[in-house]
Amino acid sequence: SAQSQLLAAKRAVEAGAGALNVDAVLSGERLVAAHNSTHRLRSGGFPTFACGDLSACTPKDLEKELSPSCQYIKHYYLESGIPSSALASLKFCNPQPLNFVEEFLEQFPKTPIIFDMKSETVAMQRKAVKLLHNMLETSFPDRPSNLTTLRVFVPLHSLLEMFDNTRHWDWPRFNLALGVPKLESTLRTDAWEVLPRLSAAALKHVAAVFVTPRQLEERPKQLLIRQLEEKEELPVVCDLGLHE
Repeated sequence: SAQSQLLAAKRAVEAGAGALNVDAVLSGERLVAAHNSTHRLRSGGFPTFACGDLSACTPKDLEKELSPSCQYIKHYYLESGIPSSALASLKFCNPQPLNFVEEFLEQFPKTPIIFDMKSETVAMQRKAVKLLHNMLETSFPDRPSNLTTLRVFVPLHSLLEMFDNTRHWDWPRFNLALGVPKLESTLRTDAWEVLPRLSAAALKHVAAVFVTPRQLEERPKQLLIRQLEEKEELPVVCDLGLHE
């Protein structure tokens, strides 16, 4: 089933997944689960939202949006060159309505969730982070902070500004994931650039590091990854969607 949907998350947990990764885009005062502001999934081959851009959608617009069916998604991946054997476990599903971040928090109160904040500008990402923090404070006060992690897609200097003057993480309701090795130059946060500039106190609030398949093959990165995992107890996640 498609990514960033409740149906996909439920099926993943039923299949044994120990955590979820959900894309989140700002639409007005709500956080919509979608790959980016114009497409529910990766843009190539998938329909755009009927209202064009989620930042301009009204609540009524959002109610009308439906995802492609799982069969549509399977056909797209087959056309992209992914072997059918890799898609054998893809189950049937009808088109799904849009889901919102609070629905994932409601449905999975004990499951770790990494939210990829995919709003298009730094200002919108800042607003989205604040919105999620306030949501957790007011609506989900009993959710442990270590169960919610954010990966923000902003330049290095903007990411470091999210720490206070002593470089401590300034948002107590969630932790931070690092690593967007390749994206538009204005929205890039390479974990290898960020980690050396974080204090020991700030590093304690980093919950995961995302790397590309190629980085896993680089000897210097392999040594650093091993050190992170063994000494800092910091999990390293290979993101197959990242390309250099």
